Amino acid sequence: MFFKTKKSNICVAVTQNINANNQDLQQISYFTESYVMSQVLDKTTLYIAKDNAQYMVDKTNQILKHIDFSQHTMQINQLKVAVGKIAITENNTSNGRKLSLKNDSSQGISLEGGITIENNSLLEKTCQAKYQAFSNTLQLFTIDLTNSEFVTQSTVKIIANGQEQISNVQLVEIKLL
Repeated sequence: MFFKTKKSNICVAVTQNINANNQDLQQISYFTESYVMSQVLDKTTLYIAKDNAQYMVDKTNQILKHIDFSQHTMQINQLKVAVGKIAITENNTSNGRKLSLKNDSSQGISLEGGITIENNSLLEKTCQAKYQAFSNTLQLFTIDLTNSEFVTQSTVKIIANGQEQISNVQLVEIKLL
């Protein structure tokens, strides 16, 4: 595996359960000071901090293929207009913060959700915050995280044209390798 062959001072493994469109998946991400490698099913992606770019790992040919997000970004920008302004209410907790989300749209799209963010010192020396900033450009809304913060739970419900879509992400564990 890439993370074992590239020399790093720290490697933190984060396991998350994801449910989207009634499909259960598990994602394992490895955070180092210079990259984030994520595995879902048989797909592996690699975010390289110095490039501020993400790549698909082609295991057969042993190469990295740059992922072009331009089409996705255009779709997200269109969706942002349709969803409208998303109000984010924040409450501090003993180990982090909780966010509540709700949109204000006149176009018949309803969005609401909740996100729990917690501090974890294992992540402080990784490029996790830079990866989150990169990921924010690909999302409907942005969440600014410090180097030690991580989303431990997220539920977002979108209703459009009478169709409901709920996505859940739940942290399983964070461990130092």
